[in-house]
Amino acid sequence: MKVFSLRGWISSFSLPTRVMLLAALVLGSGLLASIHFGLKLSSRQALQQLQTQSQIKLGLIADAIANQPEGAGAEALQPLLRSRMAHGDLNHIGLINVQGQRLEFHRPAGESARPAWFAHLAGMHSTGLTLPIHRDGHYAGTLSIEANAVDQENLLWQQTLNQAAWGLLAITAMLWLLSRILRANLAGLRHLQQAAQRMVDDGEACQVVAPRHPVDPVPRASSLELVRGSHLGPWFMPRSFLDGQAKWFPDGSLAEL
Repeated sequence: MKVFSLRGWISSFSLPTRVMLLAALVLGSGLLASIHFGLKLSSRQALQQLQTQSQIKLGLIADAIANQPEGAGAEALQPLLRSRMAHGDLNHIGLINVQGQRLEFHRPAGESARPAWFAHLAGMHSTGLTLPIHRDGHYAGTLSIEANAVDQENLLWQQTLNQAAWGLLAITAMLWLLSRILRANLAGLRHLQQAAQRMVDDGEACQVVAPRHPVDPVPRASSLELVRGSHLGPWFMPRSFLDGQAKWFPDGSLAEL
């Protein structure tokens, strides 16, 4: 049974492909992390804004109910609450008056642009608030509302899609630039490899020259002299610079320069 090897699978790709895969993995991980943390920050700000708006709406509706004539029953308050629900920014309005009468209006569930999993990921939840209503210092009922978070979720969804699109565009541009750099560098290395191979084939690569540059002044008679064409042969007797003694080979075994 053949066992799958991740290392072997990666090694089967060429070097430029492996570099591109690694770059794509790093850049993609960075993009996902930035989208995640950006979404958390935006959803927190949107939730705070939603709570503030809900408190303002709750106060305005409570003031409108308190300004109704004293003794106004549930039937008299129905048009007010129904018109407020028509704005579409609330999921629920509930009212219990001093007589114990209950009024409730619910917004029907509508279609949303964002998928269901995104609402859980964003962490946006409808905000429910309750406020007692007083008229002339006397208790007149309890008002409760639940704000609609779908609009904020749709806005966050659109912002996330835009961020992902621009991020993918930037990653594509960076990968394209990286591929061009790799292609240019590999082409240069390939030319150097071909030149070295030609030198080996022509027998030139076996000749090694190690010049040394003195730092202090040296007389010309004791200086190193490079003779053009001497690398083509034959081998010459190495001698010391000062006294001309033979080195490493028996004296007379090689030609004299």
